[in-house]
Amino acid sequence: LFCQKYFKNFKLVILSMVIFISTPVISWLAATTYTDILQTLFISLAVLILFDWRKNRKSRFLVLSLVFLGAAFATKYTTLYFAVPLFSIVVFHLVKNRFSKIMVMKNLILFGLIFFIIPAPYLVRNWFFSGNPIFPFFQPVIAPDNFELASWTEAVINNVRNEGLGLPRNFKNMIFLPYNIAVANVFEEKIGPIFLAAFPLLIFAR
Repeated sequence: LFCQKYFKNFKLVILSMVIFISTPVISWLAATTYTDILQTLFISLAVLILFDWRKNRKSRFLVLSLVFLGAAFATKYTTLYFAVPLFSIVVFHLVKNRFSKIMVMKNLILFGLIFFIIPAPYLVRNWFFSGNPIFPFFQPVIAPDNFELASWTEAVINNVRNEGLGLPRNFKNMIFLPYNIAVANVFEEKIGPIFLAAFPLLIFAR
């Protein structure tokens, strides 16, 4: 969608599809019950529609972008890593167009409500059963009275630590992170060498 809309090149569309489908982690995720591919779809749609909003300034595009972003958050909580920069873009454009501080705050509150409408039923369900709307995250902190779930959460965290999943956080591993993600058999699956090879091309991006 992005290549077709912004580059008007059907060959780039086909090439981007082939690269995406041939990525090892995508093939692996497609055979599992993980929700990462669905989350990727929703975030991609949110970003694409947000670009349209930047061009035409029509509110319905921004609302639709936030709806898809909310759907991504309902799919996986890690969407917050993408939501923060997207909200920052919205704030930047509101300030750039000289909206008053009160208008910026009103819009942010409205955008936040739209963002949380989609995941709200799931958050309420989590709160009803566990006392924590973002279960299992911060379960011992938010709902320590639910001893069974709090203990289970701590046990899962300790198990992950003991198994040594991932890599230690040190300077060497940070330097080699692109290689480890793309090629090395360190994580459950890798993204493949194509992205690593294309990484230097970013210096030519405008």
